[in-house]
Amino acid sequence: MGSGANVNAFFGITTMIISIPTGVKIFNWLFTMFRGRVQFTTPVLWTIGFMVTFTIGGMTGVMLAIPAIDFVLHNSLFLIAHFHNVIIGGVVFGMFAGITYWWPKMFGFRLNEFWGKCAFWCWFIGFYVTFMPMYVLGFMGMTVVCRAPSTRPTSRSCWWPLWAPSSWVPASCARSSRWPCRSATARRPPT
Repeated sequence: MGSGANVNAFFGITTMIISIPTGVKIFNWLFTMFRGRVQFTTPVLWTIGFMVTFTIGGMTGVMLAIPAIDFVLHNSLFLIAHFHNVIIGGVVFGMFAGITYWWPKMFGFRLNEFWGKCAFWCWFIGFYVTFMPMYVLGFMGMTVVCRAPSTRPTSRSCWWPLWAPSSWVPASCARSSRWPCRSATARRPPT
């Protein structure tokens, strides 16, 4: 990361130590669902999406804990994709799982299941179409800031058209997350 060997070793060791209890929690959540009668309702879809996204972010974090790999991938799009996998998977997907699960208890009526699933799949597919090409571009050496973009075609140029427009997908997904609430409040019986 450019901070010196001692600092890189410290961050590498602490990241490896953090990954152990995180892995235990992932397996804990998986074994909670194992041999259960899992119904794929909207909160469960958000929870599974959280686990998948957070696990991918965690595995790439363990990769970045190796100082030699971190030296190469630091300040690349790989690091940005890793950060978003952890934050979106750990915060946003988990938040939506909690909101859709506890909504009936908080407000006394259920959210529309169809629009909830539509919002989930829009977020999930849009997220992966946006950030998975960033891993590939980061491996190819594309930095976060391109000061002088090359005019000649490179091996990265085939990934850029896929990644750049897809960054608008999560923005539209944020709008789609309001549909279950609007639909449920419009159909709610008067109290």
